[in-house]
Amino acid sequence: MVRVAREEPEHLIFFSRNHTPLTTANVRRRLRNVLAEAGITGPVAEGSMSPEMAAALAERQALMESRALALAQYAIDANEPWLSRLGASPSKGSAHRRWLYEIRTVAAYRDRYQVEGRSALGEPRTEAQKVDAVRADQAIRRARALAEEAPGEDRRSPVLESRRRAIG
Repeated sequence: MVRVAREEPEHLIFFSRNHTPLTTANVRRRLRNVLAEAGITGPVAEGSMSPEMAAALAERQALMESRALALAQYAIDANEPWLSRLGASPSKGSAHRRWLYEIRTVAAYRDRYQVEGRSALGEPRTEAQKVDAVRADQAIRRARALAEEAPGEDRRSPVLESRRRAIG
């Protein structure tokens, strides 16, 4: 940790673990991977760019990640009604972190498209929103699966459980 703490922030972004400089293509690839992991896709800057531009893009990505996490945490703290579709949070460990990651994706979608109310996704109005709604719905399914698979705890929604029993 001491060695990392002495490095300049740009060094941590633009250099590999063995301190070799990353190429512009590697910086863009790393940024695309971070965006994809966050469920954020769209136009990606291609071509050559200065280290300053790459740093600006990386900073913007970090800000978007931070906002998505803050929105997710607010929704959880406020017990927003749309969260009921995603199941209860696993209480610990990697399942909780993965569940929170999926919540971030849905919260970012809701923020981007100004979705309000009980519905997690609302009604998509544009083609771009429809594409993003599919990704957000996949995040909902993954969050629900994580909630239901939490070991040692019955995390299923009572409403869904009663429907399952009625179906057979």
